Amino acid sequence: MAKRKRKEITSEEVVSDAIFRGINTLRNFYGIEMNPQILFNYLEKDRISDKEQEIYESDKFQKLESDREKAAFLGNEIFKYVVEKKPFDKKGQRLLEGSLESKVGFLGKVFSTKKRREKIGAKALEDYRKRKRIAEDISEEVTRRKGLYAKVAPKLVEAVGKFGEVSGKSALSDILYAEGELERDKYFDVKSAIGEISRGIIDFTRNYVKTPAIPYATAIIGILLILIFNSTNVTGAIIGTEKSFSNPFLFFTGIGLFCISCLAFIFRNKLKKDGKTKKRKKK
Repeated sequence: MAKRKRKEITSEEVVSDAIFRGINTLRNFYGIEMNPQILFNYLEKDRISDKEQEIYESDKFQKLESDREKAAFLGNEIFKYVVEKKPFDKKGQRLLEGSLESKVGFLGKVFSTKKRREKIGAKALEDYRKRKRIAEDISEEVTRRKGLYAKVAPKLVEAVGKFGEVSGKSALSDILYAEGELERDKYFDVKSAIGEISRGIIDFTRNYVKTPAIPYATAIIGILLILIFNSTNVTGAIIGTEKSFSNPFLFFTGIGLFCISCLAFIFRNKLKKDGKTKKRKKK
């Protein structure tokens, strides 16, 4: 059987792949929601071509022997060039810098140098990306089983819906801000909203996971202890032994646990009603 020839990768494909890898790296790092193809439009193609030619003429490239090594070197150099933001035009630079600064707090903007702001922004972006990734995973799970979560965790479903809406607004705000059609403050508001909603989704999920089973589990244990007490008494009575295994401690413990679970259930429902009442008053 004849061996299949390996498809040769052209330099155009190598460069294109490297550019989009760089663009997606920047999108993930800076929290940019816009489509990568749109961000690609903010590249100055002449700069890319000049960089490509510079790579071909470099001593390192000339010393490489195989086509595979040359393709890998070319791709890595173009990737680094894009990630360093060097080929972007003014619109692209404005978007990348604005997205970074939107994660820096007010005091950081006012009292910090540009270098310091970038450092603060990088840390804030790391936290932002983590929260957003967790919120996206939770949103995917909630959307997949929306019927279930709508009954047991309606607030979580509501937060997930808002998260999808704000993510869409974020992508649009990226385009408007890059084009100079959206004020900086408004752009920052949209970006910060994603972080807040992500935090809310995580909080709602944490509360939902922690609380639901406790009152029910306690009630079940209490009922089981009462049943055990009754069954052992009945067994002793049927056999006719004077010493039946009747332990009042089991009976009263069971009643106690059942009462505690009922109180916990009532208290939790009261908290939910109070929360709804507060929301109505705010409206």
